[in-house]
Amino acid sequence: MKKVILYIATSLDGYIADKEHRVEWLEKLENPDSNDYGYKNFLSDIDTLIMGRKTYEVIKGFGTEWPYQHCRTLVVSRHPELAIDTPNTEVFSGDLFEEVERIKNVWSDKHIWLLGGGITTRSFLEHQCIDEIMLFTAPIVLGEGIRLFPEFRKPVRLSLLENWSYPSGMVYSHYKIIKD
Repeated sequence: MKKVILYIATSLDGYIADKEHRVEWLEKLENPDSNDYGYKNFLSDIDTLIMGRKTYEVIKGFGTEWPYQHCRTLVVSRHPELAIDTPNTEVFSGDLFEEVERIKNVWSDKHIWLLGGGITTRSFLEHQCIDEIMLFTAPIVLGEGIRLFPEFRKPVRLSLLENWSYPSGMVYSHYKIIKD
């Protein structure tokens, strides 16, 4: 069955981007082995992406070709008139959790990548719509920025599936969400 997976990198102090929503700090980290941290393998199991509007704008701002052309991408926004100019991408402003269930039951057996940002992630956690978290903790303290988990109303229990570190100092933790 299809899973919703939050695959994301964070600073040691829990930020996914700096206060200007930039992620250049990730590219500046040492990576002596040029490791992709399983990204290509992960992406081969994905056919749907869900991201917030700000995340969409940040990725478009990289100035490169849209990296997710092979996937259907839903950009979550309260503004259905948001201009979209990337392949296989649409604005979604309806009942997102109903749509996620439809995607899980209708589309292929590949998974859904919840790409961010913080508010969208919080909403998915609160509605128990995330099945797994694949978290990469970078060896950097940003001090401020966009939190991975902005305040939310109830605890979320996790079960650790696997955990290891890389020579770069990056730490990978893979969790399953324990749902009520």
